Amino acid sequence: MDLINFSARLERWSGPAAFFFVVLPEELDAEIRLVTGSAPSTWGILPVAATVEGRACRTSLFPTSSGSLLPIDQAIATELGLRIGDVLTICLEVEFPGPIITELPAPKPTMTCGILRQPRTRG
Repeated sequence: MDLINFSARLERWSGPAAFFFVVLPEELDAEIRLVTGSAPSTWGILPVAATVEGRACRTSLFPTSSGSLLPIDQAIATELGLRIGDVLTICLEVEFPGPIITELPAPKPTMTCGILRQPRTRG
């Protein structure tokens, strides 16, 4: 996937583990989800290399029902003097955690302790 440039407003999650984040623009989020929809990841989290206001970092996109969140490290926010509501210039590069799998191969029978075991079928 190519480098992705966009601007977004800095927000703050005020739950028990507060953090700064931006919400990806809707059309950009849809495009990323279309391209990476079958990429293997934990909880749908997608690793990315990001440049936030010229400061490089590695983080992940977190999908939510209202769009993907890109966390902004507290150290970066402090270093750059960022405030909630600031519009940030961001460049992303999606880091695929492995090959994109569009179809899983059929499981093969295995031999365990001399007993041929047939794979379980999903259903």
